[in-house]
Amino acid sequence: MGFSRLPREIPPVAQQQPSLLSLRHLYDRSSSGQPHSQRYRRSTDSAQIETTCRDSQEQQSYSTLLLSPAPITYHSQIQVVKMAVFSGSIFKRVALLLGVTSLLLFVWEAKGSAQQFGQNKVNYREFNWSYIQTEHFDIYFYTQNRSIVNRAARILEEAYQQLKRDFQYELRRRVPVIIYASHNDFEQTNVVLEPIGEATGGFTELFKNRVVVPFEGSWEKFRHVLHHELTHAVTFDMLYGGLFESLLGRRYTFRLPLWVAEGLAEYESLGWETEADMIIRDAVVSGYLPPIQQTGGYLVYKAGQSIFCNIAQHYGREKIGEFLSSLATTKNVDKSLRLSLGLGIEELNKRWHRDLRKQYWPEIGKRQEVEEFAKRLTNHKEEGSYLNASPAFSPYADKIAFLSDRSDYKDIYLMSAIDGTILKRLVRGEKSGKYEEMHWLRGGITWSPDATKIAFVAKSGDQDVLYVQTVKEKRTLKRYRFNLDGLFSPHWSRDGRKIVFTGLADGAANIYSVELSTGELSQLTDDPYDEADPCWSPDGTKIAFSSDRKPYPACSGSTTTWSDYDIYVLDLNRYKFTQITTSTFNDLSPTWSPDGTKLAFSSDRNGIYNIYLADITNIDSIAIVPITNALTGCFQPDWSPDGKKIAFSAFQQGGWDIFVLESPFPEHGTDLEPTPFRLRRQKLGAAEAGAVQADTTGQKAPPSPKTSVQKTYRAKFSPDIINVSIGYSSYWGLEGQGLVVVSDILGNHRMFFYGDLFYSLQNSNLQFVYYYLKRRTDYGAALFNFGNYYWTRQYGWFYDRLYGGALIISRPFTRFSRMDADLLSLTVRRNYYYWMPEAPAVMRCLLLEFSLVNDTAVWGETGPVNGSRSLISVQHSLDLGKESPSFTTFCFDYRQYLRMSKKYTFAFRLSGGASAGKDPQHFFVGGLDNWINARYSRRKVSTIEDFYFASFPTPLRGASYFQLSGTGYLLANFEFRYPFISHLSFGWPLPLTFRNIRGVLFTDAASAWNGWPKEFGSDMYLITWGFGVRINLGIAILRFDSAWKSESSKPLCCFSLGADF
Repeated sequence: MGFSRLPREIPPVAQQQPSLLSLRHLYDRSSSGQPHSQRYRRSTDSAQIETTCRDSQEQQSYSTLLLSPAPITYHSQIQVVKMAVFSGSIFKRVALLLGVTSLLLFVWEAKGSAQQFGQNKVNYREFNWSYIQTEHFDIYFYTQNRSIVNRAARILEEAYQQLKRDFQYELRRRVPVIIYASHNDFEQTNVVLEPIGEATGGFTELFKNRVVVPFEGSWEKFRHVLHHELTHAVTFDMLYGGLFESLLGRRYTFRLPLWVAEGLAEYESLGWETEADMIIRDAVVSGYLPPIQQTGGYLVYKAGQSIFCNIAQHYGREKIGEFLSSLATTKNVDKSLRLSLGLGIEELNKRWHRDLRKQYWPEIGKRQEVEEFAKRLTNHKEEGSYLNASPAFSPYADKIAFLSDRSDYKDIYLMSAIDGTILKRLVRGEKSGKYEEMHWLRGGITWSPDATKIAFVAKSGDQDVLYVQTVKEKRTLKRYRFNLDGLFSPHWSRDGRKIVFTGLADGAANIYSVELSTGELSQLTDDPYDEADPCWSPDGTKIAFSSDRKPYPACSGSTTTWSDYDIYVLDLNRYKFTQITTSTFNDLSPTWSPDGTKLAFSSDRNGIYNIYLADITNIDSIAIVPITNALTGCFQPDWSPDGKKIAFSAFQQGGWDIFVLESPFPEHGTDLEPTPFRLRRQKLGAAEAGAVQADTTGQKAPPSPKTSVQKTYRAKFSPDIINVSIGYSSYWGLEGQGLVVVSDILGNHRMFFYGDLFYSLQNSNLQFVYYYLKRRTDYGAALFNFGNYYWTRQYGWFYDRLYGGALIISRPFTRFSRMDADLLSLTVRRNYYYWMPEAPAVMRCLLLEFSLVNDTAVWGETGPVNGSRSLISVQHSLDLGKESPSFTTFCFDYRQYLRMSKKYTFAFRLSGGASAGKDPQHFFVGGLDNWINARYSRRKVSTIEDFYFASFPTPLRGASYFQLSGTGYLLANFEFRYPFISHLSFGWPLPLTFRNIRGVLFTDAASAWNGWPKEFGSDMYLITWGFGVRINLGIAILRFDSAWKSESSKPLCCFSLGADF
């Protein structure tokens, strides 16, 4: 809850001094995803830091967290805590006013709410860290990922040599690289405080230029992510420099556009490849490719990648280095393009679009849209979803289970295999610790042979869990936990006794099976290759899978031998591997025909992922034919048990849908016409298409880079930021302020030092905050000493000196719920200058607070759109004598968001509180947060206790601040949120464009009372209603509300800043 003052009576001069810092909010690890707030816990789904992170293919809103299967950059924003932010707890109200501006340059915008909502980052385990050093990198690892480190060192040094050549630049400082053995471990990192989801594949942090990546089983993906993130690290070093530049503020004066940052990293790590070709082809053919400057979402990665490919094709690769060198000087993209290429961003955009049209429009006549050869069962555009994937036929072939995000969460649905009618939702994912993540990237759903159960994998706590659930009752029958780092792609045997899956352990992805009756785990393969999507044969004697294994000892050779996947079959009786496909392409997701004579799989051998059939009747002469000729891409085939259909997921019009291909399957000859990209690659070799040449020998490993001996990690502190400003006034003398933020490499220890000098030491402010984040429970401590001048009509000028300390504990139970405990010791000494100047007032308090928080909310551009949030808190002030207030306060806040469709939401909130004791807290109800044209009633805050402990519940639109008051209150809010204007553009003199302007219809009802009234008078409650408009300006959300009171016909028009509740 925000720190409050007397909004109507504090003049601007009062802001010459900082007030207290909200100690808990400074470094909270919970995330609300809210676009703007005063809270800083160690997490946030949408918080944006000066970091770059690598995601999956999930399309995300770029008004919130920027994640995708390629790297993204979080953007830190300066946020000033305003004095007119109201709410209750002193823990939420101890906030810096002016000095916090500098602090928030570092403390990233945590997008939590003032009421301490937010999702959590949970450290389930402690890691024993070590590190080695190469010529340019310090590589940090722990016991479980020791086998990965030497290969990572080689990948990094090879990638750096390429970047060094391309950019004509050498690193000025060593780059720390932190490697996790699995994505589940990676999600526990403290390098950034936001919760990390499955979609994040890695990130690069700006302040210490740290690269943080997990190993997920695929060496090619690991190479790609390391190279991608290293590109960010080199770019950051090139553009922003080191600590000296931090002192000069260079990191905050220029923001690298995402299409440059992410596009360059994708281009350097991949060159051009099938996935990028598919996404850009779809964008061009479907007509949704925007101009360069307006590119967002996951498209920003692939569009930027395409732009740099275009630059390299027209001017040569060396021009990219010239562009970056110019950008390091000019800090202007358009000017740097003109200096290096001779054309600006508008001309580059026109040429890029023209070249893409020439390349992709002829493809329309050569290939088919998916609906031309298959039956559509889902429609992501009509449903408002992005993802419909992992189709699995029931044993009777009449139903399909699949994964979808149509509810804003990843859920498992059951639909008719005939017409796609949704029959029921089988699993509600991502709302509890039981199903924290649904593994949509490497997921899989499988049926029991009797059609009564399904099995799937979900992250639960620190491990992946294999669930067996009934279809009819939706009841969980079994949970299988194994000592594995990851678990993916389960498939049930036809006899119903076993489930096979891919398991990640000790840096290798191997095939495992579990005996369902006993839970006994068997490891079927044991090698360093990535073995994905295992599938039982109908007779249960063989397992087909996709793997990057090679018929030569590539595992000991170069880092560049892992890019292509083939289909293999493991004969369990003879323990013999048979290679079904032998291509230089990616053959993925095999599925058996019911008679066991054929395999269907997805392959990009013509440059587009299509479905192919392999006839394995004669293993010495395997015939492979395509059965689709898609314009975009077809993935995850699943053959129906009756053999008449193949279900698959396809990417089209910017999203994923499920289709069914019916027998007899189409025939397209033995080969499909290659795409221009594939033809170019065949002619010029993989080096032109990708950033790394393929190793065709695989027989001899390149020399390993020189590394130091393994050393045990010990926390060493270094500054993240030093910000000092000093001035001198002939009236006031020496003035200045300084901020130092210090942490260790792993982010487990964080310290903040803040101080300022204004006129005299008496007017100066000092603060120290320390957080220990290594364990599951977070601990914090703070000391502070602040002074402020104020003026009120009642007392005139007075001066408050505040000093004390705080202890903070936060214990997350799951990603969605936690307990917080705070102990605050506060002393306030007040000197009045005109009213009783001879009698300074003193207040001392020792305040204890406990709270329980739960948050499953999903955020849109202006506020939550789905899920729920709840908070229950109890505060108790110990009686320390006559100078100490004594009270006990109970508060609650419950919010529910019902998504009626993708664009319409009904929001409900009920909050309340009651305080008792010798000096009960007061609640002043009315107004709204960050009200620009605020109005005030005649009630006054006259005591020190009210000044620092009163709570200001909002919103009650149509009412003034202080409209209702008492020691207890209830506040209910009802909102209908809807799209108002999709696009609004202005011409001269202010050529501004606004998109997705939201509207709201609301009703607010509130009551406040003292004690326990026997009846409610008309002055104790108020009902208001009205309408409003919300505009996301990028740096803030502007709200306009017009509200009527129950007894008034004249509306009150309000302008304010901030997200909806």
